[in-house]
Amino acid sequence: MFEKVFGTEVYIIMSESDKEAMFRIGLTILLVVIGLSVLIFSGFLAYKEYNAITKEAIPKLSNIEDLVSDVTPIILYYGLRLAFLSVLIWVGSILLYRGIQLLMKAAK
Repeated sequence: MFEKVFGTEVYIIMSESDKEAMFRIGLTILLVVIGLSVLIFSGFLAYKEYNAITKEAIPKLSNIEDLVSDVTPIILYYGLRLAFLSVLIWVGSILLYRGIQLLMKAAK
């Protein structure tokens, strides 16, 4: 690794601990950015699904059998969506937690 100082090349020798510290800082920033991105994306998806559910009306039918048979697919669809969003939020929070842990370890 080298830098140009006043038109001449000056070589900078990094020790192993400096390389490890630079790697740790880069990994920390990467984990925090990816974790926040996943959390923001899942929040956007949750808001979009919330708007879709509130606009959708539950069908009004005369007997309970028709109502159950029409509402069951809707409940299953949104239940699976909720499970997917839960996994996204879980993964994003783990990435963010690990990134903050590395940041705290690097600060010591």
